[in-house]
Amino acid sequence: MTPGRLCLPAVLLSALVVTGACSKPNPDEHLRKGNAYLADSKLAEAILEYRMALQTAPMRGDIREKLSEAYLRNGEPSNALKEAVRAADIRKDDPLAQLRAGNLLVTAGAFQEAKTRAESVLALDPKSADGLVLLGNALAGLKDMDGAVAEYEEAVALNPGNASAYSSLGVLQLAKGQRADAEASFRKAVEVAPKSVPARMALANFLWSTDRRADAEKTLKDALAIDPNNLALNRALGVFYIVLGRVAEAEPYFQTIAKVGGPKAGLILADYYVGSRRLDAAETVLKGMTSKPETSVDATIRLAAIFAERGRRADAIAMLQELLTKQPKEARARIVRARLLLVDGKREEALREASAVVKDEPNSPLSASAYLEIGDVQASLDLTDQAIVSYEEALKRQPQWVTANLGLAGLYLRQGAFDKAATHAEGALAAQPGNPDARAMIVRILLARGDLAAASQALASLQKDFPDSPVVIKLIAARQTAEKQLDAARASYAKAAERTSHDLEALAGLVSIDLAAGKKQAAIDRIEASLKTWEPTSGLFVLAARTYDEAGDAAKSEELLKRAIEADPARLQAYTLLGGLYVRQRRLDDAMNQYKRIVERDPRSISANTMLGMLLEAQQRLPEAEQQYQKVLGLDSRAAVAANNLAWMYVAGNRNIDQALQLAQVAKQALPDEPHVSDTLGWIYYRKNLSFDAVQHLESSVQHDASDPTTHYHLGMAYVQAGNLDKAKRELRRALAFKTEFDGADEARKTLAQLGS
Repeated sequence: MTPGRLCLPAVLLSALVVTGACSKPNPDEHLRKGNAYLADSKLAEAILEYRMALQTAPMRGDIREKLSEAYLRNGEPSNALKEAVRAADIRKDDPLAQLRAGNLLVTAGAFQEAKTRAESVLALDPKSADGLVLLGNALAGLKDMDGAVAEYEEAVALNPGNASAYSSLGVLQLAKGQRADAEASFRKAVEVAPKSVPARMALANFLWSTDRRADAEKTLKDALAIDPNNLALNRALGVFYIVLGRVAEAEPYFQTIAKVGGPKAGLILADYYVGSRRLDAAETVLKGMTSKPETSVDATIRLAAIFAERGRRADAIAMLQELLTKQPKEARARIVRARLLLVDGKREEALREASAVVKDEPNSPLSASAYLEIGDVQASLDLTDQAIVSYEEALKRQPQWVTANLGLAGLYLRQGAFDKAATHAEGALAAQPGNPDARAMIVRILLARGDLAAASQALASLQKDFPDSPVVIKLIAARQTAEKQLDAARASYAKAAERTSHDLEALAGLVSIDLAAGKKQAAIDRIEASLKTWEPTSGLFVLAARTYDEAGDAAKSEELLKRAIEADPARLQAYTLLGGLYVRQRRLDDAMNQYKRIVERDPRSISANTMLGMLLEAQQRLPEAEQQYQKVLGLDSRAAVAANNLAWMYVAGNRNIDQALQLAQVAKQALPDEPHVSDTLGWIYYRKNLSFDAVQHLESSVQHDASDPTTHYHLGMAYVQAGNLDKAKRELRRALAFKTEFDGADEARKTLAQLGS
């Protein structure tokens, strides 16, 4: 038998242990090869060599550190973190290993673990400035700002040449609003380490955040002169030019990333081409990557998206299906397929696909994308409450996700919850400074709030960067409308309509101006022209219905809302508007049927279920109304209108007073200035003989709405209970002056008689 022949058959592997006939692979040789590949930016090959080295030397911390570096450069931060932590666990007495792991933990948001690593560094070397900086970063992540500043300042004192300490200190100073101090720290970092690319990038970020774009650009280019192939720097410059709308100038930086950034870096270049609408160039890059094992899946998914955008959705879905036949659980492909199904109007299929991904990958980062798709489907169906939950689930997994934040901002804006809308719009802008969609959303929120000065300022900056954008032109028109500059607004909306065919927002703006100017027939003519030439969509029919309603033609509005429902039976907007129309016409049975249809499609709809309770109450079907309000509160214990109305039913019947108080307090917290809520709460306190609290809330109700005789009657009775008889007589007289008959009128007259009036 040939010496060494025992090495080949796997069935004889156990003989290797006994005979030692085969020599083990040399981990140092694999390490050497891995280092060579890493130096040449052949990242996949380097990773393979390092992993082979670890097969025979799993406790080699130096190999794990190199593998961590390779993973990081290859765009695999989670794997890089795992290997860095393993290396640090092996090399417990090596402060550099602890530092590497700690810095990656900070990047991953694992601040408590990073703090532990920093403390390990300082236990090994109490005067380590880098250890103090790491500790400061961890404390900042844990919201201990004062502690973080102290660590940075000590790091600077120990090592005045430590640029990272100055940069980190500058970040905290900026967060605390100390701009001048922050700039001094950032510039000091560059001064003490003029060749430090991170120091210059930190200064550039500060300059960009303070809208000093020219200075930021120069600082980034100065850094590039130091390290032309730095990936983070090239990415920063590329993004900088994209955000400023100077898209063509970004191309060289993304090309550099593709050249030196490893096998997957070409995907970044392809994404740039897609974003700049150069689909041919993106397709060329991606086709060259579909045959390579490490990029095949990513490239195929992106290529399918390009095909879909070019109208070749059947080809795109076929491409994804071929991929899924080979890899049925490939979540990214399933998410893209869900997106394409949504674009094709196949909402139920899209929802099933995305929901299946969430079920299969509940803890995967990809579940965030699935939740985003689910939210988009729900938003397209006007399932607002459900969409909010889905977007929030996406943000739980990716807290800085711009798309999910903007989705939430839009939904909250539609609900009139301006503070919540602003919070999410600002969250999107914090994640991507300069993002045009986030900036546009902030302008919309400011306009909705009526803050025209702030809206104009934000819009001027947006217009400077994107002067020809139809979105910006429509925002200008909206501001002009708010300022009563109707002729200018009409011209702006018309300009936007010329840029984008069948622009529903521009049409709505033009119609609203016609109506505001009293030109009802012009608005109707404009709508009728669109109905004849545009694709018949639910959105167009809804706009037409609203226009006819504003013009006083309720019958035509009803007809158009029914056509909207026929065009898209799954959307709820037309159902809701039709139900509201029936309520205004006192067609309560029709309204009831309409809201029941909404609940059939969206059983958890708070607004539709609440409206059913209100309709039952209006029909004097009080036991059923009570059950309906209880159902609403079972869906959402904070549903303010249902809580108030149920509380009122209890107190009006003089029963369940303590429960009524709890419900009214819930409503008051959500609707602090709503007079009916204050009236309910005040009357409950009256029933509980708490006259001081009763008077306080009932006075607030009258101040906000002095036209309701019942509220004056309630306040008068509360004054009687409090012993303030003059005020009591005044309020009871006011109640009866408004209306001689109302619920409580007999008691008001009787009490006045007893008071000697």
